[in-house]
Amino acid sequence: MEQENKYIINLNGLVLHKTVPLQISNQIALDFSRILISEMTFFEKIEAGGFKIASNRLYISVRYIVGLAAFISGDFNTAFTLHKGLKSEFQKMIPIPKHLLEIFNKLNDLLIAELYHQIRYFYIIKKDINKTNSLINEADTINDKYYDILVLKSTITFDTTTNMQEEISKTFNAKNVSKYEYTCIYNYYYLYM
Repeated sequence: MEQENKYIINLNGLVLHKTVPLQISNQIALDFSRILISEMTFFEKIEAGGFKIASNRLYISVRYIVGLAAFISGDFNTAFTLHKGLKSEFQKMIPIPKHLLEIFNKLNDLLIAELYHQIRYFYIIKKDINKTNSLINEADTINDKYYDILVLKSTITFDTTTNMQEEISKTFNAKNVSKYEYTCIYNYYYLYM
């Protein structure tokens, strides 16, 4: 059997982020190990394609992991920017490799959480209602039933309008998706005080 020349790429990584509880740190380590393949091998005769696949996989891995580190460190805008285009990058790999499927499936949850924190920042700290509404609209395209954003919408509606019916409607939207959270019920009772 003829021996063919191969390229072997060994990858190791380290990500620094804010100190977090051990459970979160372990989850990050698990995601990191899932997304970053420790070794890639391909034959010399397909080197152009092999290097392209390797670089695409590395690009996706780095965007995901650095975005996760940014999220944990409180830089929600950078995290969102890095994660936003990843879904389409993953879809270029159809079928998505089994070890990446769980991470692919987490992307919407990450994106919506990153948007939630940005919405709070622009509404509470910056008091920029236009940017807040823009981020809410973007969040609605990802998941229009995310409880925390629905509660925030009802609060924003309460602060920015005198339309009691609209306020109650937004509060009920949050109540309808709530399982164990009761903030929306407190908001509802507050409206009737």
